[in-house]
Amino acid sequence: MIIDRQRLMADILKSEEASEDWNKGEYHQAILDVCYEAWNLKENEAWDYKDLINHARFTYGEFAEFIVLAGKTNQQVTNGGFDQLFANGYASGEGGCFGQHTTTPMLSRLIRLMGDFGLDKTEIGAKVLEIMEFAGRAFKRELSREDYEDDQESNNDIYSGADDDYFAVDDPWMKYLNQLAKDVLDGKDIAKAA
Repeated sequence: MIIDRQRLMADILKSEEASEDWNKGEYHQAILDVCYEAWNLKENEAWDYKDLINHARFTYGEFAEFIVLAGKTNQQVTNGGFDQLFANGYASGEGGCFGQHTTTPMLSRLIRLMGDFGLDKTEIGAKVLEIMEFAGRAFKRELSREDYEDDQESNNDIYSGADDDYFAVDDPWMKYLNQLAKDVLDGKDIAKAA
């Protein structure tokens, strides 16, 4: 399922925080609010990031999953660069600050969804996709180095180009995703909205 618009909009309107963001025109954030509210419930306190992503996909559809992946990736990268995304376990889905994360299924999923939704055909989407793919390849190259574990401090340097490139497009990318979220929840087909 691409998106369960009715359920997602109903939950946005039921949530004080999400409905407030929606009414302020922060459509992307409203979707994040609803998904993160589930993660913050006492019965879900054992969830890791991958569980949150699965909840978004199975409750609201792949579009909500994509919005959460894109939002968390943006938050991590703009806060501490791609190194932070990998070190904090958001690319792996495991979570755990400074753990020994060696996979990137959540980043791979974000990249795949961008292609599935045709965002690679938009100017901004193509730029962001290229940056994400570069960072993922750089991470995998670093994992293959024998001194990877002993040289965590220099790992930041391999992403500096990707970080700079992302910082140059993150504002227009977030504005684009915000409008895309509104258009899709207003009923536009995602292929036409993109």
